[in-house]
Amino acid sequence: MKQCTGCKKQKPRAEFYARMSSGDGLQARCKICISVDQRRRRVSNGDNIRATARACHALNPDKARAEGLKSKFGVTLANYQEMFDHQNGLCAVCEQPETTMLGGKIKWLAVDHDHECCPSRKSCGKCVRRLLCGKCNVGLGNFNDNPALLRAAALYLEMRQAIARCS
Repeated sequence: MKQCTGCKKQKPRAEFYARMSSGDGLQARCKICISVDQRRRRVSNGDNIRATARACHALNPDKARAEGLKSKFGVTLANYQEMFDHQNGLCAVCEQPETTMLGGKIKWLAVDHDHECCPSRKSCGKCVRRLLCGKCNVGLGNFNDNPALLRAAALYLEMRQAIARCS
């Protein structure tokens, strides 16, 4: 047990973050007190925090992109560029370049991964498949990466076109 210097309550040691430089190897305040303090700071300084982040991103957009790719998909910027070059900058499904605009800039192709391996929006990096445009990525997601559903949708569209020609 340890007493938090923030809320003054006795709590189990698991309720504290590690801090190697302290005598007992734990933070002085509990996880809840730290979280509340950080939330309060973000709310009161939110505009400054966002402005600083935007300025840092504008100065070095590749660094921000590299950090995002690494944390979300386990892919380095060099890995992404290699896939992009291998696909000639085209979507692996529709073979078109990304056309979605984001703030006046063309968006990057989306990194697609196997959701059976990693069901969340993050990937372990081992299940990355290819790069997709936004429309194809969302389309596959809406069909839950289910090939049977995609085939059924294609059959439906082909059947509908045949019916329209007969009318």
